[in-house]
Amino acid sequence: QGAEKMILENGLSVLNGLSLLQIECSPIPLYHDEPSFFEIGLWLEKNNFVLHTLSNEDKRYFKPYGTEENPYSGKNHLFQVDAVFMPNPLTWVNMEDERLKCLAFFSHAMYRSYDLAMKALDVLDSRDNGSRVSDYKLYLDTAGLAA
Repeated sequence: QGAEKMILENGLSVLNGLSLLQIECSPIPLYHDEPSFFEIGLWLEKNNFVLHTLSNEDKRYFKPYGTEENPYSGKNHLFQVDAVFMPNPLTWVNMEDERLKCLAFFSHAMYRSYDLAMKALDVLDSRDNGSRVSDYKLYLDTAGLAA
C-alpha cells in the first residue's frame, strides 16, 4: 500500500512492454509518503503512458458525516480509483504488432473500450492494408455491441 510509484520506477523496463496498466491510487494519499493519483499520472505521462479510463471509483464521505452503516451514502469524495493507463497513442506507430494486438484485445475484453480496440487495429491495418477494423465493426454489430 502506497508503494505503487516506487514499484513502477523499479520496473521501468517491464512498463515499456505493457499494453495497458491498471493501478489503484488515491487522489489524496492515504499512507505516509504515498504519491497521489496525480503524481503517479504525471510520472506515467513522462514515461509515455496516458490515462485512458477509470475502471472503478470508490467514493466515501468525510468523517464525521455519513454513517458507519452506510459509508457510501451519496457522498462524493473520491477516495480511491482504479486508473487504466495506455501507451501514448502518438507512439503507437512504432509499437510492436503483438503489443498492439494485446492492446486491442484487453481494451475490448476487460474495459469494453471498443473505440480504443479499433484504434489499435487501425494502426495494424495501416501496416499491412488489413481489414481488422471492418471485421471488428462487423463483429460488434453482430454481437449487438455499440462501438
